[in-house]
Amino acid sequence: MPFFRAVYEDAFPEDERCPWERMAGFLALPNHHFRLQGIYLDNGTAIGFNAYSEFGRYLYGIYLAFDRAHRGAGYGQRVLRAFHAQHRGRLIFGEIEHPLTPKSRQRCAFYRKMGYHIADIGFVQPPLFPGLRSVPYLIISYPDPLTPDDTRAVRDILDGIIYQGR
Repeated sequence: MPFFRAVYEDAFPEDERCPWERMAGFLALPNHHFRLQGIYLDNGTAIGFNAYSEFGRYLYGIYLAFDRAHRGAGYGQRVLRAFHAQHRGRLIFGEIEHPLTPKSRQRCAFYRKMGYHIADIGFVQPPLFPGLRSVPYLIISYPDPLTPDDTRAVRDILDGIIYQGR
């Protein structure tokens, strides 16, 4: 877990990070929807993680991150392809920043290249703990664009479960 925490804290701005103790604590709860999947090289070396939550037909991709030494080497594409194959028939959704900086434009291009659809449904992540700011996000979905019913379901998941009480 210390490796995953270090990658997490290095890869995401503070305003976009759920407190690590809270996120890791979800793993200890029986029947919780949160999953943390380590990403390893063939020799067993940890290089990153994929964090997601399951809600029936919907999968919420929370964080996909790699240590600095393994970023930009194609691992993200491989992990997402395997994740897509493992979860055929389900709608995967997540949040990305608006493409206003070089890094956010690169992230947007990456998800488009992977077949994700990008929608602006006016979602704003509330501050994840006191002292942080709200973050406006675009919603990405795979393999299909969001229908009006999907948009309602995604909003219910984000507002009613993920960010409830924030």
